[in-house]
Amino acid sequence: MADVTFGVKVPEELKNELSELMKDSTLSGKEFMGMLLASYKLEKAKEENSLFEGDLKELQTLLKRVQGIYTHMIEKSQLGYQQQLKEIEKK
Repeated sequence: MADVTFGVKVPEELKNELSELMKDSTLSGKEFMGMLLASYKLEKAKEENSLFEGDLKELQTLLKRVQGIYTHMIEKSQLGYQQQLKEIEKK
């Protein structure tokens, strides 16, 4: 299925906030919208069915932890790369 353009009118502040979030997340607009939709569906499912609410909260906690570790790994590798560049420049 081909991708289509989706647009909505929003206040400029909301547009700017969404733009910053997308920029910070390094996701494409398509990926970011998919993530928002998945998050919304998950929250809706939690409201409609409380049987797995605790399990979902635990999974979300674990996922946030994994994302935090991954982010830390990226930051750590960037710092290492910058330090190597500085050492090369000194030589």
